[in-house]
Amino acid sequence: HFLHIEVDDVEDDAGDRIKNIYNFFQDVSPIVRTIDLLGFPEKEKQRKEEKERNEKGNGETGIAKKAPTEAEQAEAIAEAEVDADEGSVRFQWDGTLRMVFNIPDNDLLECDSYEGYPYPAGKSFHVMEYMQLFEISVKLYYELSPGIICDIVDEDEIKIQIDSQVGVDNPNSQAWKDFIEPLDQKTKDVLTHCSTSSKSRKVCLEDVVHDRDEQDVITGNARLNGPFYLATGRPNIVAPYTKRIYIKTIGGTQEVEHEAIIFIEGLYSKGKGDSFALPSHEPIMILRDPPGGTSSATYKNVKTTIR
Repeated sequence: HFLHIEVDDVEDDAGDRIKNIYNFFQDVSPIVRTIDLLGFPEKEKQRKEEKERNEKGNGETGIAKKAPTEAEQAEAIAEAEVDADEGSVRFQWDGTLRMVFNIPDNDLLECDSYEGYPYPAGKSFHVMEYMQLFEISVKLYYELSPGIICDIVDEDEIKIQIDSQVGVDNPNSQAWKDFIEPLDQKTKDVLTHCSTSSKSRKVCLEDVVHDRDEQDVITGNARLNGPFYLATGRPNIVAPYTKRIYIKTIGGTQEVEHEAIIFIEGLYSKGKGDSFALPSHEPIMILRDPPGGTSSATYKNVKTTIR
């Protein structure tokens, strides 16, 4: 005899449907699992005997099982899987993987009201000083339901990929080559770290770590293994005048990504002998011809710095 099982509804303590979990199991194609009840009574008897031995603490293992924590109970709401040996079905909801990106220090953005703020989910805006080393923070968690999260992820399966464009310009442009060539190798390495403009032409693939207790058991706070540093290069003088850091997870059953939009303020050297136009109606200097037919006025050593 075959038994088909599916999740009919998921409700909270108030009797209201938990929509995100319900939609997972009862979407366009509801998740249905099937078990074979042939021989189930004998397996159920064995399961109960084993459970009694474990609860007494004097069975084969000699260790009493602890009651499940709230986090374990919440995790037990997920995707349905059939355990053929036990003749049972488990419904498990892992939640939706979320990412939080932050620059703990050096972010110069002080205003809380600017055009386009706040950015949609998965994006953030930051203001940084040019040619500066800075730390980034990336945290991961599963959102089981609004207000209920689990900040433990599979650190063996999930990696964090970082593609940083804040330290580089167009790697094929002559202006970028003229800028980076005179720099020492250490500065070059820092500016091109985690960038396809680096020597290896590779982005960074970093580990996920957690807090652990004295017994080395994971307690939570899934995050990028750090401290992890990047560096800003020259400002972008071409619209939209910003640079990007792309972060995404690799591996696991879900993927999540974030785009950090960086405005770099500071100096930009266009190199020796280069120039650009200034508005003619706003002169930076007025040189007047003094009185007299044989008199003249000259000015040398003109140098203009724009910030």
